[in-house]
Amino acid sequence: MGLFKSEWRGMEKYYSLNLAWPLYTEYRGIFMKTLAVPLTVRERLLSVQNLGEVSVKFENFNQAVEVYISGQPSERSVSRALKPLKKELGREVKWFIDSNLL
Repeated sequence: MGLFKSEWRGMEKYYSLNLAWPLYTEYRGIFMKTLAVPLTVRERLLSVQNLGEVSVKFENFNQAVEVYISGQPSERSVSRALKPLKKELGREVKWFIDSNLL
């Protein structure tokens, strides 16, 4: 078996992740370092007040994550919200606030 497993229920076939697959942990790590980055950043910023739009930029999982924030949030609250991400994502997180950013 591979990354996905399937099972029949009546006339329908259901697919799910095979958590016992030997490379699952590696694939999950790659996913978390790339595709999940914007979701993780936005989740961390949910508690920040006066937050406008959030844009997340990253080229690959070896480079820093750049977070562009519009609105007028306090720098302290943004810093507190994003500080744990460096350890969580395993890379530098740079953030910028621009009250004129659309």
